[in-house]
Amino acid sequence: MAALEYAADNIRVTAFAPGAVDTPMLRRAAEAFGLTYEQIAQDYPIKRIIPAEEMARVMMWLGSADAAPLVGTDVDVSGGYLTG
Repeated sequence: MAALEYAADNIRVTAFAPGAVDTPMLRRAAEAFGLTYEQIAQDYPIKRIIPAEEMARVMMWLGSADAAPLVGTDVDVSGGYLTG
């Protein structure tokens, strides 16, 4: 596993697993399929779709020194959608 192989070199390997991201593209795709934002959001335990800015903050945190102990971790940023 790459995470274990490079950990001693202070290289962190982390998997980032996002759910849907609230972007204009998602809203256009939903509309094309006859869905609303609210209908899609109901499939998520948190009942909302994560905005791109919020997703970016999680990614920035993962790259920060505060997340240094995370090695070989799968980070589920799906609002609980992927948990089930």
